[in-house]
Amino acid sequence: MIAVNVVNNTSRLDRLQDSINASLIGGAPGPIREAFCVWAEIYRSDMQERYKTFSRGGGTWPPLARSTIVARARRPLTRLRHSFLQGDITEEQYKKRLPKAASAARRNKKRWLTEPGSPEASIVLGMVTILIDTGTLMATLSPKLGRPGQYENHIPYGIQVGFGGPGQHPKGKATIADIAVFHQFGRGHNPVREILVDPSADASAIMEHVFSDALRKQAEEI
Repeated sequence: MIAVNVVNNTSRLDRLQDSINASLIGGAPGPIREAFCVWAEIYRSDMQERYKTFSRGGGTWPPLARSTIVARARRPLTRLRHSFLQGDITEEQYKKRLPKAASAARRNKKRWLTEPGSPEASIVLGMVTILIDTGTLMATLSPKLGRPGQYENHIPYGIQVGFGGPGQHPKGKATIADIAVFHQFGRGHNPVREILVDPSADASAIMEHVFSDALRKQAEEI
């Protein structure tokens, strides 16, 4: 009998596995954790583009209530009255600007509603958008961190992305995260309009490529 013992030194492979586990489970810094941060940017960008499409009537979000559209149409009058009550303009200025504001309100109502007395609202692209009033929620989905209401947290095997923190919504006392929850799950008088969903196929493919590249970089560092 003749035989040869072939023994492979797996020490480098073992170190790589330990390094991967440390990043995946323990959150150790390195290419993998950096990839997860890129994942968060890709996901927010994906959700922001979806938000833009859905807000313009291109998705499954329920349209705005007629009362909401009417309130938006009357906004020139509302703002003018608010300025007067706050003392920003005089009574003379208020009366002078009133006809123009009333005309703008009538014009908005005519353009945004199918008929003046109709219960059905017409969502006109670029005119009456859904969930874009102050622009706060959509801005929170900006890819880069730094916006009020953004939430990002490293977890084992991934990263959490969404809305959170104490950032106040500019309208009312609720936080930006609270407002997102109201719409995501349909709380109060709000219908369900999901803001955060699974990433699109295109975004998932990019994230997969980013992670593969991170694994390669992690191996090169061992």
